[in-house]
Amino acid sequence: MTYLEVQSMFDPFFPPGRRTYVKGNFISALNDEAVDTFVEYAGTSPSPHTFGPWVENWHGAANRVGVTDTAFHHRNFPYNFSVWSNWINASESEKNIHWSRTCWDAMRPFMAAGSYVNYLEDEGDPLARAAYGPNYNRLVVLKNKYDPGSSFRMNHNIMPSQAARAETGT
Repeated sequence: MTYLEVQSMFDPFFPPGRRTYVKGNFISALNDEAVDTFVEYAGTSPSPHTFGPWVENWHGAANRVGVTDTAFHHRNFPYNFSVWSNWINASESEKNIHWSRTCWDAMRPFMAAGSYVNYLEDEGDPLARAAYGPNYNRLVVLKNKYDPGSSFRMNHNIMPSQAARAETGT
């Protein structure tokens, strides 16, 4: 597939105007209890546009890279759990987000520590820090060097250190 094909393959699931709330993390144990909990929530979302809960199987090349070789360190868990809530009307936001969080909380006992940065919402620094795990401090050094003013902050940001911000006056 071309880069453009890969980047646009999920577009039909997110048409303009649709609201989305995502929660996800790696599962440390996909045992009978985890499967039963998953099944309890499958097909119960308040919106027909929601896809989830679901489990992705991570394997192959992604698992053969060392934990500290890239920013992404969750390479030793074979499954990633996620909830992709989608709905149309703003008036339905509260019930869809509540359902997502309830499903998420029910699955938490089976999850690995930390989080997957691509599925964070706006939980803030503690979860962003956990998403990078043992790579976080190395990434702060890079942030201090290349983006001390935090120009690239419209993501799950790695904050530059206080010293780097002081040097740039930000």
